[in-house]
Amino acid sequence: EAGARTRSHSIGELLFRYGVYADWLELRLGVSPVAESVRDIGGSASGSGVQDLYLGTKLALTPQAGVLPEMAVVPQMTVPTGSDGFGADATLPGVNWLYGWDVNEFLSTAGSTQVNRAVDGGGDYAEWAQSWTVGYGLTDRVGAYTEW
Repeated sequence: EAGARTRSHSIGELLFRYGVYADWLELRLGVSPVAESVRDIGGSASGSGVQDLYLGTKLALTPQAGVLPEMAVVPQMTVPTGSDGFGADATLPGVNWLYGWDVNEFLSTAGSTQVNRAVDGGGDYAEWAQSWTVGYGLTDRVGAYTEW
């Protein structure tokens, strides 16, 4: 639509992860606060709130073996718990395939390929997402990463 504009500033995602059993199972809970959202489509609206709650379970598949990556799969979904105007009003399931390599003690690299159900005014559709990260081990318990 000509002149349509959407702008949103998020505070960042809070992702709580809890490992259970051995190293192969992780429970995930994510919350995404939104500081400001402005939409000009035949009028203005702005506000702040929380997006729908994210739930996931990470299942380890394979360890790294030479050039073959470490892999995991994350069945995931968002559930309709967001603030008015920030949620989908529907449960949106999806799956995320994770794969990565430890290059050395300091450096790692990984990818994420996911598909999720998404909805908009025209109905629902499959939303694909791809990302790549480079990780840096700062200490035994602290790290950082860059993601594209």
